[in-house]
Amino acid sequence: PPSARERQGAPRRAVLGLMGVAALTLGLGAAGRWLWLRPTFAQALATGQGEIQRLRLPDGTELALDAQTRVRVALYRQRRELHLEHGEIHLQVAPDADSPLTVFTAQGRVRVLGTRFSVAVRQAHMHVAVAQGRVAVWAQADATAPNAPTAPLAELGAGQQLRIGAGHSGQPQPIDAADVGAWQGGMEGGWLVFHATPLPEVVARWNGYLRPGLRLAGNAQRLQGLRLTGSFPIRDPGAFLASLPRTLPVRVQRQGDGGWLIAPR
Repeated sequence: PPSARERQGAPRRAVLGLMGVAALTLGLGAAGRWLWLRPTFAQALATGQGEIQRLRLPDGTELALDAQTRVRVALYRQRRELHLEHGEIHLQVAPDADSPLTVFTAQGRVRVLGTRFSVAVRQAHMHVAVAQGRVAVWAQADATAPNAPTAPLAELGAGQQLRIGAGHSGQPQPIDAADVGAWQGGMEGGWLVFHATPLPEVVARWNGYLRPGLRLAGNAQRLQGLRLTGSFPIRDPGAFLASLPRTLPVRVQRQGDGGWLIAPR
């Protein structure tokens, strides 16, 4: 028969065993939660001068990056996130009601379930244009801020666009759905389409493809308020430069470095 010491040690061993099982269970639970919170896919993407990149994400979403674009992609089990730092992306989102897709920018965020749309960040402005489906747009830098509004600034349907930033009303405006993502053909067949776009944004847009590029006269404040509407083939910047003085009160001058200066007329 067991001794008195052995009988006294048995309950202690049982307690220690239960504690070990509990610790193991907690450890496995924490590890499982850590794995659950980790993205199943994460990648940072960037394009250079005149470069357009297309790829298919693991969830089936089609993503295209315009020239000089930086974006980070993170796919989780219950959500999909893209963080657009600069440039423009076009998305054909694979529908998944259990895993909504959100695009974050410094100016706001856009959330969808399944649609085709573009988001651009240039000159401290965000531009959202929808070709198909619907998106909700929030206008705050940090979507997790305690005082962040729960209701979106606007909901956009096919053929609608919205600009967020200084000098923009934040009201939806019409756009031809065929113009959304028209740049995807690049230098071979892409178009740059402008709808009452501020001239500084137009210059930034072209400079994604031109080197040396365009610049505005530094002391010409009135150029900042000029807006341009029109469509131009990316492969023919000369046509754009020739038409600009006929459209706006500006003159275009060739510079010694091969670039172009846009000044008031």
